[in-house]
Amino acid sequence: IVFFCLSIISALFADNSSLAIEGLRKRLNLLVLFWLIVRLVDNEQRLRAVILAVVLSTLVSTGLATFGFATGIQAVPAIDPDTGTVVSSTRQAGAASSNPATSSRLMLAGTALAAVLAIRCRKRRALYAATALIGTAGIMVTFTRSTLLVLMLGATWLLFKMRRHRHVVAIGVAAALIFTMALALAPAYLWDRMGHFGSRGSDPTLSRRVGYHLIGLDLLGRNPVLGVGPQNFRWHYLDFEYRSMPGRFMEKRDLHNMYLSVPVETGLLGFVCFAAMLMVAIRGVIRVRQRGKDAALSAYAEAMEFSFALLLVAAAFGALETSKFLWIFLGLAVAVDRISREQEG
Repeated sequence: IVFFCLSIISALFADNSSLAIEGLRKRLNLLVLFWLIVRLVDNEQRLRAVILAVVLSTLVSTGLATFGFATGIQAVPAIDPDTGTVVSSTRQAGAASSNPATSSRLMLAGTALAAVLAIRCRKRRALYAATALIGTAGIMVTFTRSTLLVLMLGATWLLFKMRRHRHVVAIGVAAALIFTMALALAPAYLWDRMGHFGSRGSDPTLSRRVGYHLIGLDLLGRNPVLGVGPQNFRWHYLDFEYRSMPGRFMEKRDLHNMYLSVPVETGLLGFVCFAAMLMVAIRGVIRVRQRGKDAALSAYAEAMEFSFALLLVAAAFGALETSKFLWIFLGLAVAVDRISREQEG
């Protein structure tokens, strides 16, 4: 509530009121979604149903992405929110209408969730394992390098977490086989993008991201308390004074870093509230994983901790504060902690 109130105050001083109102509408819708999950997911059965819905949506989206890459058919046209144009079918976005980069980060969260559940839960293990495998393939065909790097980080972390599991050898062999097959089947387009990663001469994405951050830091320095207003970075990005920034071109763009985008648009006060929500959510699932008395609930908490952490890492490469999955995971984290406390108390 405090975060939204600060967003309203920030919007009152925004230079572009129409963009600010649109940003407030998005935030209000997401807060309502968050509140509904917190209020309605009040027992383990409902928690299981929502988690299953996240897994199934991931399976559908990544399955469509894999199918689209294999056939050249894009089932759902992906629209770049910055330009309003349809994204090339070379990069798949699955069942999402957002751009492939944003879609890949949502796929990552659902895939990571399913991977841990496939190891920890016997019930629906086949579904979770299939989602993890197809999800990995779906993420690859989005050709989003930052998400692929986070995926590899997550795979390493998962193997470390499972080091004392009784089937650790089988898990390691399966992971090695999947990784080898992924390398063998990876298309040349992916290797080309990875080969130019970080090269200023041949990687225009790097210059654009440097420009985003330089403009964002300048705006934050000028408006540290309340920010420039929801979604108003897109407006200021086109300011004439930023014409010499690296990689800049005349199209409205989002700041591709949630941890800078939130303070730039809602100020440091808004960022404190936003960061507090994230920390409380993570602390709750860690508590349930470590001290929860219900084994099934602890497994759900571990899966959410793993997937939510990877999503937060991926948020450093995208403006995910207006992503539904972020607020769904926030709501589920609060819900699982509350359900555990009620069982214990």
